[in-house]
This record gives sequence, C-alpha cells and structure tokens, in this order.
Amino acid sequence: MPHLPRRPAARDAARPARYETRLARALAGRTDPRGVRRLAEEALDRGRAEDAGHLLGLLPPGLPGLAGTKARHDRELGRLTESVVGLRRAVTSGRAGAAERRQLHRHEDELRLLSGLRPVLPAAVGPRPEPGTVLHVRAAAAPAPPATSDRTHAVLAEAAAQGRRVVRATGGRRRSGPELADGVAHHRLGPSRPAPTASGQLQQQAQALLDLALDVRPAVLHAEGGHADALVVRAVAEALGLPWVHQQLGCPAARWAARRPAAAAGSEVHRLLAARETEALLAADRALVADRAAARRLEELRPGAAVRTVPVPLDPASPGSPRPVAEARRAVGLPAAVPVLGAVAGPGESDGVGDLLRAAALVAAGAPQLLVVVLADGPGERARLEARAAAHGVLDRLRVVAGAAPERRLLVLRAVDVLVAPLRAPATGPEPPGVAEALAAGTPVVASRLPALAELVADGITGMLTPAGDPATLATVLGMLLGSPAVRRCLGDEARRRVLAERGPAAVAAALTAAWDELAAPAPARGATA
Repeated sequence: MPHLPRRPAARDAARPARYETRLARALAGRTDPRGVRRLAEEALDRGRAEDAGHLLGLLPPGLPGLAGTKARHDRELGRLTESVVGLRRAVTSGRAGAAERRQLHRHEDELRLLSGLRPVLPAAVGPRPEPGTVLHVRAAAAPAPPATSDRTHAVLAEAAAQGRRVVRATGGRRRSGPELADGVAHHRLGPSRPAPTASGQLQQQAQALLDLALDVRPAVLHAEGGHADALVVRAVAEALGLPWVHQQLGCPAARWAARRPAAAAGSEVHRLLAARETEALLAADRALVADRAAARRLEELRPGAAVRTVPVPLDPASPGSPRPVAEARRAVGLPAAVPVLGAVAGPGESDGVGDLLRAAALVAAGAPQLLVVVLADGPGERARLEARAAAHGVLDRLRVVAGAAPERRLLVLRAVDVLVAPLRAPATGPEPPGVAEALAAGTPVVASRLPALAELVADGITGMLTPAGDPATLATVLGMLLGSPAVRRCLGDEARRRVLAERGPAAVAAALTAAWDELAAPAPARGATA
C-alpha cells in the first residue's frame, strides 16, 4: 500500500487544537449525539479515555454504535468482563450491529486467553535435536529486517559468533525462506490469512513454530517478551519434549497500565496480565528476568525456581566511542557553554519530570543559563511538558526533543551534563529509558533511589541517587554536579566502563548461552505431553 502524503507541519500542529475545540463544543451540548459518539471514538484513538468517558455520559441509551464504543472504553480501562456483558446485552436486545457482534467475539476470546486459555499441540516425534541450536521466538513482535540497531539481533549475532546455531522467529507474514544476517537465520511465523481472533492467531503461530522446530531441530526453545510468546513456545516445547526459556523484558502488565488512566492499575485486565506473566515464568525451565527484584519475587512465589538475571543489552550503537560533548551539542543544536540537564519523559506523572522541573527552578537561581532537555515520544507529549514547565516558571529553559531517531537520542544523552531519572514509581519497561545509554555515553546519572535504578546507578561511583519525590534534595545534588566538571568526568568515565562490561552484546550473549547450555546438558529423557 503506498504511503499517503505527509501532512504539512502547520496542519499537524493544528490537529490537537481542533480536537480540543470540538471537545469543548460537545461537552457544552452543542454537538448532535452521533457526532459526540464519533468524538468519543476519536478520544479513545488518542489515548484520552477520560474524555471518552465524559462524552459517553452525554449519550442517550439505544444510540446506534453506542454499545461498541462503551465496550471499547471499558476495555481500555481494563474492565474486560464489563465490555463483554454490555455487548451481550446489545446483541440479546437486537440493538447490536454486525461490527458489535464481531467485537463481542473478539472481547470474549481475549477474556478467555487472559483467564488461562492457551494453544495446545498434539505430541510429536521429531528428529534428534541438534546440539548448540537455539530457536529464539518473539512471535508477538512485528517483523523487522535484521539490522545493527536491533538489540536482540546484536546479542543473538554475538551468540552465533560464540559457536551457537541461532534461529530467530518473529511475527509477520511467512516467506519462502529465512533472512540471513550475521550468522542468524530470521524466520516469520505469521500465516497468509490470520485467524479473526487472538487465540486463533496464537494457535496458527504455535503450529508454524512446530513446523519450524521440526526443520531446524533446536536443543532449546527461547521465548522473549510477554506471556503470548511464552504460550506459543510452551505449546511447542511440550509437543516435542524440549526444554524452554522464558525471558521477560520488564513488567508488561505495569507498562500496559502506565499508558492508561489511573483506574487501569489494579483493574481486571491488569491483574490477569500479571498473573499470566508470572505463570509463564514459573512454567519455563529457566526464567530470565532483567533485575534482581523480579528474581526475588519469583523465588518467593516458588522457592527453588530456576531464575537467572540477564541484563537488558545496550543499544548496539552505544559501545562506540562517544563523540566529544562540544561536537554532540553542535549536532543537536545546544549552546556549547551553558549547563544542560537531560531527562526522558515516560507515560503519566510517575516519570518524575515534574520534580525535575521544580528542581530546575531552584537550580536556576545559581545557573541563569540553565537548560532542561527532555526526550519524549507519545502524541501530545510536547504540550504536556510545556504546560508543566510553565507551571513551574521554567518554560523558557525547556527544550523538548520529540520522536527522535535512536542515533539522535544517543547524541542528546551525550550532549547533556547530567541525565536525571527522577522516577516516582518503579519503571514499567525493561528498565528506566535512557539511563543505560547515558551511562554508556559517559554521562553521569542522577536517579531516584528505587530498586531498578539502584541496580543501574552506583551511588557516588557512576552517578548519584536521591529520594524519589524530593525536588529540594534533587536540586542540591544537581547544583553540586553542575558546578563540579571534574566530578562529572570521573563519574561518567566509570559509568561507561562498568556498563559496557555488563551490558554489551558479548556480555549479555554469554549470560544467555550459559542458560541454554544448562538446559541442553544431558539429562533424563523428558516425556512429551499433549
């Protein structure tokens, strides 16, 4: 499908303003019901579930399409059973259209999956496994051409260089043969005609993975990602009687909730997701997690569980020699001789950027030229950050870098004097974004004293830790570091040395191959189960 022409930047900038105008008109009762329902759908598209809730409250019962929009809103807030009940009522009363009947089928299927349904394959007798062969699976991931910017590919290529035969399987429509890159064979598991439901698609992926496993004869299966990937790999491992590893990247349930209103945390979907993730980790022959806190939680749930800690690898571009700070600043358009603090915005308020902006207002009293550069992604982040900066009187000091390519993000992390990670809650991804890459760039990090950050930042050695939610202490530490170039240089040099030794592709590959070798060692026969 050809790409549509890019909208002019001015028109793009006007779209949020037009949405806000239409929202105000609808809330004031100046929009007809059908228009209000369409605007509620748009609000959900924009991730504005609270707006959608206000709009839905204005609509009369029985409006065509209302049951589907309400069900979508319930699902967004994690109320999946409520979405199913509402759609069933609409179907039973004859008010549901064809689209709502299909929506009910999808939501019922999703609820069954989250409640424990999983793909099952009949026991199969395959050829003898090939020693040293690993089939690495991330079936839920969109396919991407093998590239040096892909962290997983860089680690698997290093494992191949260390003598393993590595085959990687991802989502996307199947092709006639694998893509070969750096000793890794990349396959796609997606059928040409996907099933209409998530459970049907997982069953298709499981069958495709079984066919691939019979062909490549792995000694170990490795699932990376969320519980959906683990379900597919587990089905094949049980059918063939093979050992399998589940590597969880961060906390998918917390990440799901963080991008939604506060009501999503602790919701039905959040609880079910967390339960399925834990179940998958404990079912695997080896559970690989990114931090020691996650490992301790699993060991408490099941004493003696086979858990290994494997760090998240660095961006493949990070191990290269960092550019001089002055050169990096020129490349990203920052002045050469002013103090610059950096941060990475996350979803919601838990990223602590508000605390950084409060601290910046205090630091600015002794550093009149201070700038704060924030890397941001999601839609509307610039406006949200600018509103927060204006509230703290530092709007003129804020620079937002939105949607930057990985190479530019690394340049920004090198260009700042200090990266600040003032999280108020534990990270929802594999780790707080940008921190490891800043350390690899030789940039010291000031972070909240939270478990995931304390594992990354050695207090007083590679950076500084401060109490979460304490802008005054944060300002004191930042003022000290900005006034001490020699201290920043010592912290940054040690940070780079340590993080490259622990998180470079070779180090992470060594940790993975150790887990694979433990499972592939001769052991009593494993019976296949259906």
